[in-house]
Amino acid sequence: MGYLVKLYIRVAFLQSGPQDVPGHPFVLLLSLLGMLLTYVIASLSYFSVGEALARGVLDTAYLAAFTYIVLTLRDHKARFRQTFSALCGVSAILNLCFWPVLTLSSGAELGATSATLLGLTIYTFYVWSIAVGGHIFRHALNLGWPGGIGVALLNLFIGIAIINAAFPPQGGT
Repeated sequence: MGYLVKLYIRVAFLQSGPQDVPGHPFVLLLSLLGMLLTYVIASLSYFSVGEALARGVLDTAYLAAFTYIVLTLRDHKARFRQTFSALCGVSAILNLCFWPVLTLSSGAELGATSATLLGLTIYTFYVWSIAVGGHIFRHALNLGWPGGIGVALLNLFIGIAIINAAFPPQGGT
């Protein structure tokens, strides 16, 4: 287990790729459960356990389908286990890193400086997440950086649209 955590941290820092992740079904299961668990924990600042779990399951299922489709389109279906395991494992790491930021952002009123710093931190996490997704997809799909980032952005935008369609944002404009 410690080996996988270290490996996913290396992937998150762009030092290893999905090809370095073992393709064993048990690794995929552990990675998937880790992503789902950390998604729920990180989401509890905003949602009930039930809604956090439902959002996590939907997001995980969408990520699996998206990954399978893009790999199939590039004739790399055999890379699914490693790619999806890498995406799930790194998502678990990022969720744990992002959890305190989400907790802070859902808390009490912040001053202007604190709100700006919090906003920059959230922005940085999104950029990091897109960069890591681009890194994984570029390796899995044999693309350059621009192609990998493009696939990661497509994944992000479609994923947000699906989550918002299933769980329409409440209140506000």
